Amino acid sequence: MLLIVLLYALFGFTFTLGKVLVYHAAPFFAVGLRMAIGGVLLLFWSWWNRYRRPSCVMPLHSYWIGYLKLTVFAIFIPYVARLWALQELSTGKAALLFNTAPFFSALLGFILLHERLTKLQLWALVLGFLGTVPILLTSSPVEELFSIGIFSLHEIAVIVAAASMSYGFIVMRELVKERGCPPYVANGVATFLGGALALSCSVVFEPSPIKTSFLSLLGVMLLQVIISNLLCSNLQAYLLHTYSPTFMSFAGFLSPLFALIYGFLLFGETVSWHFFASFSVIGVALYIYLLGDRSTKKESLEVEEAVEAGGRLP
Repeated sequence: MLLIVLLYALFGFTFTLGKVLVYHAAPFFAVGLRMAIGGVLLLFWSWWNRYRRPSCVMPLHSYWIGYLKLTVFAIFIPYVARLWALQELSTGKAALLFNTAPFFSALLGFILLHERLTKLQLWALVLGFLGTVPILLTSSPVEELFSIGIFSLHEIAVIVAAASMSYGFIVMRELVKERGCPPYVANGVATFLGGALALSCSVVFEPSPIKTSFLSLLGVMLLQVIISNLLCSNLQAYLLHTYSPTFMSFAGFLSPLFALIYGFLLFGETVSWHFFASFSVIGVALYIYLLGDRSTKKESLEVEEAVEAGGRLP
């Protein structure tokens, strides 16, 4: 259990590092540089392992649409939007809004993949989105200048990032399961192309991409890569051998709490009742959804067992 807490403490810290990152560099440039470097490393690893699946070392013609969608929706939009929003949002608020991703995954799975949702899960989705209302009622002066109703553009950016990342998971599953592409190849191609796209946007929209010094930027980025890409990714994969994805999804609600603590200690960000109200409602909604998911899996298992029993010879 201690490793679970450590994992989401590290995930929460990535939001803090994101806020530090945009202090040193503009969002397009910061995302572009990080993803370009990460993409090169992943592609080198893919080339090194080419003997496993030689046809998947580089994108094939039949894959290019999937790679393009993965580049835009899993890399470019979520990382750029989240980093841009962190220029103004508190780390706790950004982490909490981004943690609505499981609800978007369920909704997109229902719409695009025709996955069945129980009434309990549908109510959980509604409750989850209603749970964001209290935190959306808090805003800084800059947020109020750029707002649509109760939504500021920065809040919308994080919500769009969560929805985009959820769709990216669906695309990744299609590439890996249906196309047979190794995950590290798909990640490598999408990460590199996402970095190239972000750097291209930086050239057009960011005349002075580095705000402080390049060495300071590299130091923060190196720490981000070590924590996010090395520690978190490997620790999460290790823990999935012991804990179920359902439990891991629910435990993910620790990350906004840690992000809130880091923001308070490092940046002096204020803590209001709005955060805890939203946190509680969204947490209850996620718990209800997972209960519905568990009952659905149980029903499916019972149906399979009944079919198998009916097919056996007496």
